[in-house]
Amino acid sequence: MAETLAGFAAGDAPLDARVRIARELARAVAALHARGRVHGALSPSAVLVIGDAVVLAAPAAPSSPLARAGYDAPEVARGGRPTRRSDAFALGALAQLVITGRGPFDGPGALEVTRRVLFEEPRPARLDAPALTPEEEGLLARFLEKRPRRRARPADLARALRAGEAHVRSSRTPTPIPTPTSAHPERSAAAGGAKSKGTPTPTSTSTSTSTATPTATHAIRAAATRLRHLARAAAARTAAWAAALDRRLPPSPLHRAGIAALPLLAIALTLLPRSDAALARDVEAAISAGDLGGARLRLDEAARAGADLPLVEKLRGDLACARGAPSECVRRYRIALAARPELRDDAALRRNARVLLGRDQGCAARRAAALLLGELRDPEALPALEAARRSSGLFAFLCTGDSIERAITATRTAVAER
Repeated sequence: MAETLAGFAAGDAPLDARVRIARELARAVAALHARGRVHGALSPSAVLVIGDAVVLAAPAAPSSPLARAGYDAPEVARGGRPTRRSDAFALGALAQLVITGRGPFDGPGALEVTRRVLFEEPRPARLDAPALTPEEEGLLARFLEKRPRRRARPADLARALRAGEAHVRSSRTPTPIPTPTSAHPERSAAAGGAKSKGTPTPTSTSTSTSTATPTATHAIRAAATRLRHLARAAAARTAAWAAALDRRLPPSPLHRAGIAALPLLAIALTLLPRSDAALARDVEAAISAGDLGGARLRLDEAARAGADLPLVEKLRGDLACARGAPSECVRRYRIALAARPELRDDAALRRNARVLLGRDQGCAARRAAALLLGELRDPEALPALEAARRSSGLFAFLCTGDSIERAITATRTAVAER
């Protein structure tokens, strides 16, 4: 009987069966790539498990990025085109889900999961599957590299899991496979009170030791990443302030002392939270001034500081439109609107959606903009929609389908209901 990979991962299959399915998944993706094709939408719902076989479901229509959160590679989450390397990232995340029952970036909500994919290290696999060897865990981590060129290939995972399955089977002979609960020694000790005194205890000790290292490593990496980002932000602010002081103040001991104190002040201000309105003003001002790099830096700081993620996604959409990346722009707008529908009233979002209807945009951008405007039902967009319909010509359907007509109908209906 067929079931999705999500259903299989949530079940109670033994570890050797899970490793076998992960291996078959890796073989299926490797075979797809060998034919020169890219899947581009791998997710737990796009993979079917039939007995011991795995079938990759062809994406009949573009699925929502929210549905693929945690499995889209960072470059795809930012609006880039899917590639074989982004398939490799999705494969690594799916393999960890199958083997451990938990995704490497799982979190409360799709936006939080996307933030973890972009900025955080994946959850170590051995925290949830202690029977994995360090080598197997390291290979899974290689698929989840932020930089595409550093990722492993699907064929590497298929070969490693073939050996890993034999390892799992042999390890089951003397003792049962430790469950994720055995990663907590205090629970194992409490449960062991009912056992005989002759039961050996080194297994739980070795398990707790093997899982402590990934936890500590993960925490150290996260702290180091945070410090690097703070240092970069502080350096940028220090340079700007120092240049301003050099222009306005004469050289003096007080001047030099002020310059020396700037890094500490910059770090302090970087740590201080700012309001959503201030963040929006900063980014909008940077975009208006043409400082797109500064806007991106400000948004990265805000995301790491725990700012409102739907707003950050909306502002990233504004930035993508300013960079001339319409697909990423609409994609980020959709993520933001799915998390917070009230952002549909945002003036910049509506203005950019209307601009994307222009004839100088590609067919994909115009179609996406029309679909977005149909959801927004913005009365001010009616003139732009009708102008786009008139200027499309005889081959309009080949370019935008009926998206413009549907957007006009939805908007007129909304206006009539008011």
